[in-house]
Amino acid sequence: MLTLRPNARTCLASCLVGLLASCNGSSGGGSPAPAPALTVKTQLPAPGSTVAIDTAVTLVFAADPEPDPATLTAAALQVADGAGPLPGSHQYDATTRTWTWIPSRELPRGARLTASVADSVRSLEGGRLAAAVSWDFHVRAGVPASPVTLATGVVTSALGPPSLYVSTLDNGDAMVVAGSQSWDWTSSGVSAPLTVPGSAVHGFHLDAAGEAVVVTLNGGLGVGVPINSATRSFGSPWSASQTIFSSGGGHPLSAKLSVNAAGDRMLYVPIGFTSPTHSRHYVVWASGASPSAWQTSPSSLATFVSTVVLTELDGTGKVATLRRDGTFLIAERHDRAEGTMQVYTVAQGSVSPMGLMASDDGTLRAVWRDVGITRQSFAAPGSSFGVPTDVPVFLPNTTNWRVAPSGALLGWGGTQAVRSAASSAEWSETTLAAQPLAGAISPRGEAVFIYFRLPNELMLLRWRPGELIDPPLLIATVNGPFVAFRDGAITVDEVGRVTVAFVPNSPGDLIGVRIE
Repeated sequence: MLTLRPNARTCLASCLVGLLASCNGSSGGGSPAPAPALTVKTQLPAPGSTVAIDTAVTLVFAADPEPDPATLTAAALQVADGAGPLPGSHQYDATTRTWTWIPSRELPRGARLTASVADSVRSLEGGRLAAAVSWDFHVRAGVPASPVTLATGVVTSALGPPSLYVSTLDNGDAMVVAGSQSWDWTSSGVSAPLTVPGSAVHGFHLDAAGEAVVVTLNGGLGVGVPINSATRSFGSPWSASQTIFSSGGGHPLSAKLSVNAAGDRMLYVPIGFTSPTHSRHYVVWASGASPSAWQTSPSSLATFVSTVVLTELDGTGKVATLRRDGTFLIAERHDRAEGTMQVYTVAQGSVSPMGLMASDDGTLRAVWRDVGITRQSFAAPGSSFGVPTDVPVFLPNTTNWRVAPSGALLGWGGTQAVRSAASSAEWSETTLAAQPLAGAISPRGEAVFIYFRLPNELMLLRWRPGELIDPPLLIATVNGPFVAFRDGAITVDEVGRVTVAFVPNSPGDLIGVRIE
């Protein structure tokens, strides 16, 4: 039997405590030693730099400690503009400790981007980042190409709805419609004009697959006008004209064509009558599965002897309207596929509808003027409208609205422009250098305008989410009289490519400009 003296037992106990502390990573005081911090050695692009539209974002970690690859997730490294994160993929090379974000599409031209790393990133030992990693850089601005004369002797009308349209495909090819003719504009040049069957176009849409649809008012804006449609594929002739309905004893006041990503179509045509003074509001709809089978909406949507009626088509194929009925502001949401109708009282009092916007998910936003104030309210899909909130910016009495698929909106009237993010009570406003000739909003919420700086300079304005409006950019100089009727159309895609078509004097040249 082994017997230890008291001082030997004390020495053994001390040795055991030291051994356990060493195994547990503790100091002599008993507190765990922190894992070494993870350090980012290099981050590219450099903060504050200006980069090309195909630039990737790269981080290189220091050799010791190494990052835990399991924490290098897609959510942990994001690159965002003012509208939110951009789509991209991730790669990690353990040999060089390099983590890369690769954009899925070109970066939005001219945008300020922010790259940020989440606090969830860890080293293999569980250590956190030594410091927060987030920095800004800019994408190079869009550059205007030389103007292209698409056609000569083009006539657009100063009366009635606009008759000049432009839309683009993902590859940048464009279709331009002016009056009753259309042109395909590709990198190879401009096609010969194609005559649209019927009369002047009063509604146009080009989808991502290159399928176009137009609405024509045969005979113009007279009494008893047939409202027709025609379709074509990019690079192919127009189909025969199809009559949707006739204005009967009235005359069309305007026409609005809406098409969603599923191919569902809505056409809204208010018909005016002289005696008695009233109007009939036609709303017709066709599904993406049967685009030529137009259906007239029920009378509750079609006939109003009164006031302004606003219509929208959402991404689920539902038609919505907003109108005043006496002292009530009434919204209706009609599901043509299911044959159901939802009716909502949005507000009551001395109200005037100003805007109705629909997002792809079916969320509605109603904007109206009350006594001395402007208000808004939202309705989620299948739900009634919520508690109204005040709109904190000035809205002109006549406001042109453009809505992104997300529900982000742009509005302008005169030189006043406003914007609001999807489902947001916050608004921004700015004063433009001149009244726009045309305006548009991209799928990511970037606003663009064109205007003439008299007498002959066509200018472009960009206004991105979360940023101040850009300085004006000269995109074309044309010859023309100081006083002339000028028409223009503009479109912008999600990577900030802008395509413009304009007529500096009618009749005159139809000119196109690309800003890439």
